[in-house]
Amino acid sequence: MQRCITSVSFALLALCSYPAYADSNYLELNLGYNMLDDIDYHMNNSNHIKSEGIIDFDDGHFIGASLGYEYSPYRMAAEISYTENTVNTFYAQQGIAKMSQNFDGAMNALSITGNIYYDFNIFQKASPYLGIGLGSANVEMEGRDQLGYFFNESTTVFARQCTGGVLIHLTENMDIDLSYRYFSTNDFVLKRKINGVQERFEMNYETNLLLGGLKFSY
Repeated sequence: MQRCITSVSFALLALCSYPAYADSNYLELNLGYNMLDDIDYHMNNSNHIKSEGIIDFDDGHFIGASLGYEYSPYRMAAEISYTENTVNTFYAQQGIAKMSQNFDGAMNALSITGNIYYDFNIFQKASPYLGIGLGSANVEMEGRDQLGYFFNESTTVFARQCTGGVLIHLTENMDIDLSYRYFSTNDFVLKRKINGVQERFEMNYETNLLLGGLKFSY
């Protein structure tokens, strides 16, 4: 009997000492530094003229908000985010001729993604994590070229992202989130018409992001 009581006591002690992770909802707000890669584009128009080139961008910004559910070590979240970059230089190449063109404008992307994260709860005050996400992005380019023609075209395309970061635990319900993210889309086409001639620009979108945010659990 004594042996049985001792065994039950150890079993209860083991159960009580096992970490219990409560599920909760959370809201997260992020700001970030957006380093959009150069875009290699291919253009062809209805007059069968083709050209290609590179669009170079200044670094821009990121704004994002997530609404999620966590059951440690997993988190799932729906996120809406916005990135914007100003065009630095627009290079066009036709045959062996390569020229720099003036372009006063910007590219932005409004995306909605579903994400899943895995938190490595190995430290008391911080939790490294990894995450992936899938969704869609509305990518838009707007501005004026050197001939004064206005460019204001957008399209919606499949998007994906990979994130690695660390949650710094401030309180039981508040964390600082510091992370790196790679975001990209499938190839897409932007169209415009000038004096009856339709132009098709085949492009892609890839960017690297450094993010900082606050996560509120409730």
